[in-house]
Amino acid sequence: QNYLTTNYNVTDFLSRKSALTGKTVRVGGEVLPGALRNVSQSTLTFTIMDKTQPANVLSVIYQGSSVPDTFKEGQDIIVEGKFTGGTFQASNLIMKCPSKYTVATATVTK
Repeated sequence: QNYLTTNYNVTDFLSRKSALTGKTVRVGGEVLPGALRNVSQSTLTFTIMDKTQPANVLSVIYQGSSVPDTFKEGQDIIVEGKFTGGTFQASNLIMKCPSKYTVATATVTK
C-alpha cells in the first residue's frame, strides 16, 4: 500500500486534528516526563509535548509487541497512527537518536 504519511509537530497536529481524525499521520514531540504508564505488557499510554510550546500535549496509546530500546521519558519521538476518540492510537513508535531514527514496527491487535 502506497500512501503518503504527513509529519506534524504536536502544535500543528492539534490545530488540524478535526480534519485529521481517522487519517494516518506522524506526530513528532517529546515524551512528557511522568506521563508514561504501562497499562499491560502490550499497551503503553504516554503523552507527547511540543518542546517549543510545552502547554500543547497529545495523549498517545500504543498497543504493540515491540517498544524501541531507546524509548524513555524526555526523549524525542515520532508517533505514527490515527487520532480517534480523543486519543492518538499509535501503530509505530519512531525514536530519534542523535544519528538516526529507530523504527519499532508493531502488529496492532484489534
